[in-house]
Order: sequence, then structure tokens, then C-alpha cells
Amino acid sequence: HLKWENIRDGILQYHRQKSGSLIQLEIPSGALRLLDELSACTAKESFYLFPFLSGRRTGEAAYKEYNRTLSRFNRELKLLARSTGVTLPVTSYTIRHSFASFLKEQDVSIEVISELLGHKSIKTTQIYLKSFSLERLSTVNRNCFESVCKPIPKVG
Repeated sequence: HLKWENIRDGILQYHRQKSGSLIQLEIPSGALRLLDELSACTAKESFYLFPFLSGRRTGEAAYKEYNRTLSRFNRELKLLARSTGVTLPVTSYTIRHSFASFLKEQDVSIEVISELLGHKSIKTTQIYLKSFSLERLSTVNRNCFESVCKPIPKVG
């Protein structure tokens, strides 16, 4: 439900619908350019950043419109995934999980990831994140072993 009014001087600020958490993020200049291009291609009467919702409905009708729009978005996302060779199931939440998992693999702290996702509790983020990949765990384990168990130099 992001709106154009949520962007001021390159900063996106909004309250997350699900948790009510305040989110504030700087939008990278490249992303701002893409948003400008998107706005040039979409209906001018829409005040939504991504104009999938009409904004004219309230109550139950707004809820139904949101669910229909989310279903359509997920269908389109699946088609896009298939067209690029992705065979795993994808949804809008796959994007959030992938974002969080990528940050975790980049050693971003759980506190920062939690705040970026708008979670009220770090425990939610811990549940949300899947464990590290076997490759990542193996690399860390190997590096630890090699640091601790360095060859003993021969004397004499």
C-alpha cells in the first residue's frame, strides 16, 4: 500500500500494514529512476507507488480487491519465474524471504534484517530466516578449523 506521498527527498517512510512498525529507508538513485519510469507508464490518477489497487474501495471491498490483486501478482510472478528458468514455487513472500536470506548470507546483523523487514521482534526474524546453506556452513567450519589447527612447525 505504498503511496507516492510516502517518498520525501529520496526517503521512503511508511507504517507496515501488518505490524504497524515505522519503516524508513533511503531509496537508491537507480531505484528512484525506475520509479519515475514506472510513474510515466501508469495511470496518473493513482496515488499508489505500484498502482495495482484502485484506492477507491473501503472495508470488505478493499480487502477483496487486495486479495484479488495479490493473487494476480503471484500468478504473474510465477510466469516470470518460469520464463527465466526458475522451477521452484515463488510468491510475493518469496521475495521477502530471499531478501532476508541474502542479507543473512552477507553477514548483516539479525537486528538490521529485522528492522528492514518491519518485524517487531527479532524472534520473528529468526523464525523467518532459514538456516545457512551447507556451502556457507562448510566454509565457516573449514576456515575455523584451519585457523585453530595450523600445522605445527617442525623443530630442528
